[in-house]
Amino acid sequence: MSEFFKACQKTVFIAMPMVATNLISALMGIISMFLVSLMGHEALAAGALISSSYSFIMMIGISFLIPVSIMIGQSRGAGNLPEIGRWVQHGFILAMLLGCVLSTIMLNMYPLLIFFRQPPEIAKIVAGYFHALSFGIFPIMLATILNQFLNGILKPKMVTLFSLISLLGNTLLGFALVKGKWFLPALGVEGVAYAIAFMSWLMLFVLFIYIARTNEFKKFQIFSLLLPSKNYFKKLLNMGWPMSVQYGVELLAFTMITYLMGTLGPVALGAQQITLQCAMIPIMIVVGISQATSILVGQAFGQRNFNQIMQQFHVGLFLVVLTMLTISECYWHRPDFFISIFLDIHNPVNQSIKELSVILLSILAFTQIFDGIRNVTTSALRGLGDMRFPMMMGVLSCWVIAMPISLLCMLKWGAVGIRIGFLIGILTGAIVLVTRFYQINSLKEQCIIEA
Repeated sequence: MSEFFKACQKTVFIAMPMVATNLISALMGIISMFLVSLMGHEALAAGALISSSYSFIMMIGISFLIPVSIMIGQSRGAGNLPEIGRWVQHGFILAMLLGCVLSTIMLNMYPLLIFFRQPPEIAKIVAGYFHALSFGIFPIMLATILNQFLNGILKPKMVTLFSLISLLGNTLLGFALVKGKWFLPALGVEGVAYAIAFMSWLMLFVLFIYIARTNEFKKFQIFSLLLPSKNYFKKLLNMGWPMSVQYGVELLAFTMITYLMGTLGPVALGAQQITLQCAMIPIMIVVGISQATSILVGQAFGQRNFNQIMQQFHVGLFLVVLTMLTISECYWHRPDFFISIFLDIHNPVNQSIKELSVILLSILAFTQIFDGIRNVTTSALRGLGDMRFPMMMGVLSCWVIAMPISLLCMLKWGAVGIRIGFLIGILTGAIVLVTRFYQINSLKEQCIIEA
């Protein structure tokens, strides 16, 4: 039991900085959209398109780079330190190639938005923002690789520190460029994007200097001149594309759930918005624990220590279930507190939204527990190198199970039925993925023993 709690402490030690980094990133997005909103109602409307478009574009791109930390964890577990440098270098090249694709998309946002029938005046604002942001896409992608490196060698605190510095710099410089303060030009909405681009280059430079001048990192040979190998690219792409597809499919499913709520009227949509906002911080915690689990399982797999793999998986499950149960207790017993953050619950006009929000929060409590299990198990499977099964299960649980059941339940129970259908899909995905983990871990252990 003492070993289990020591493993818990190690996971928490790694996960907490990752949770903090995720929260800082979310806060950076909120502040950026606040600065955009200072330019008026049209800019506020453009902010919704900017936020959703940026999240989708970057999620698809960065998901190809996440496997770098997994492979670094496996290499570190196997004691092959120079190979860590190889993964970082190939990650740099992949990041540059992805940067070319993403910057091309950003530079062509206006025709894309017009194609999707967005108002031209709003599309012009959004296109200007992404045009400015395109100058920072390369440092964003390269810094992602360095962050994956630091996470992979269990130095997540430095990632949090650099993220905090970036947040402060983006806020101050963004405000100055939006309003024309401190002898800087007033660039309006585009000023926010130029601030992000500038800080991205600055933080990339700081990261490079920090890693290059730290003796502890020289053994990884990150900056040694090595020839690229197609095997490394093939491994990263084979791991990255299923993650990209899974994130895209699940994000689209979450969006469709909100659209379904919108068909039921403003009360259902308002209650859905409250539950989404309440879910934001718990999701960040789950992602942090999942990232730590993936890296630690990858290290144990690199050592071929299957007892350690199981222990890290159980630790991840324990931490995420404990955390989600604690938060769920708050949803069940103090729903008015959470709803009152977004709504005047004493106003009779809002009673319908309040009553529905109480029910949706109680369903969300169960959903978050099972979704936490699903995410941790998915990350543990990725640590073992299994990428495609979680992707297929993501498609099945969200679109083949959750969506049809949500549509059927909506006909009888309205907004509550939609959330129940989604809960059933998440629960099914969690059960299947946990079963898959035990099966694949036993199979890999058997193969190693027989070899």
